[in-house]
Amino acid sequence: MSKKSPAFQLYAADFFMDTIGWTNEEVGAYVRLLLYSWVNGPLPNDMKELSSIAQCGVKKFANNWKKLQTKFTPTGEGKYINLRLEETRDEQVAWREKSKIGGKRSARMREARKKGTHTDAEWIALVEMANYKCPRCKRKVVHFDKDRVMPVYQGGSDSIQNIQPLCAKCNSQKGPENTDHFKKQRTMALRELQPPLQPPLQPKGNPSSSSSSSPSVELDTNVSNIAKVSKSNSHCPHEKIIELYHKTLPMCPQVRTWPDHLKTILRSRWKTKNQDSIEFWERFFVYVSHSKWLTGQVKDWCANLEWLIRPTNFTKISNGSYHLNMNKTYKSMEGWIDAQR
Repeated sequence: MSKKSPAFQLYAADFFMDTIGWTNEEVGAYVRLLLYSWVNGPLPNDMKELSSIAQCGVKKFANNWKKLQTKFTPTGEGKYINLRLEETRDEQVAWREKSKIGGKRSARMREARKKGTHTDAEWIALVEMANYKCPRCKRKVVHFDKDRVMPVYQGGSDSIQNIQPLCAKCNSQKGPENTDHFKKQRTMALRELQPPLQPPLQPKGNPSSSSSSSPSVELDTNVSNIAKVSKSNSHCPHEKIIELYHKTLPMCPQVRTWPDHLKTILRSRWKTKNQDSIEFWERFFVYVSHSKWLTGQVKDWCANLEWLIRPTNFTKISNGSYHLNMNKTYKSMEGWIDAQR
């Protein structure tokens, strides 16, 4: 049996309007009847007992009951209930049950996180690898749900190895199923997050000098030198691309920090065919500089690097959606590049 709640909500405006024109004695009796019903259940169908609850004489209560009984409904058991009060009671029972279930879920999730956790960068890497396609039903999707391959209530962890991006429909339908629909793609996505095996680019100078005596490496902001990075370099050179962005688009917001989830997005753009070279990014930023919309010449807003590399925005830019001021024959980035040759 559910534990009784010690209190219920009394909406002042509703109570005032429902009892307007009543005497203080009638209002007092009504309040006492409501309180009794909340604590003990339905009211008895006995005038003497009701008058005792209301704490007034039987004759006086019988006279007041003509007005009070409009607020109570007889039950099949020969007693009286206040429908609004019982609705409130049912709502509180439902809320307690929901909170109880939520508490169990929270406890299970805490246990799952003890077994393993994941970062935002890892989740974004999976979403980027999914490329707007649900791995279970193969349908196009804009928003992914974070599904646990082994459900948490079955003892699954919160590790990225136990997470896959599914559409909302598949996530709600899978039930106790623990099929990993994203195993191969997950391995590829997480591999991109690993630190590069090759050493970073070294500054010009004596290669034999020890690292302890060498000065700190400063980024080369010369565009001609940046362009010398080899196309075959599979590691995304975040610092070089950021410096090139600053050099080519000084009117746009500067990059102050570059967290892991943005590294993941930029890395996804870099690994796309024909986009894995500094030469491409040099052309891309120059192309962006020709857009009045993206460079703040149309309204008081400029695109920043994070906005530029987002998948949807990046595609729209490449297709010329923000270059309406350019000739239609080479409005797209590809047409513009061909026109420069």
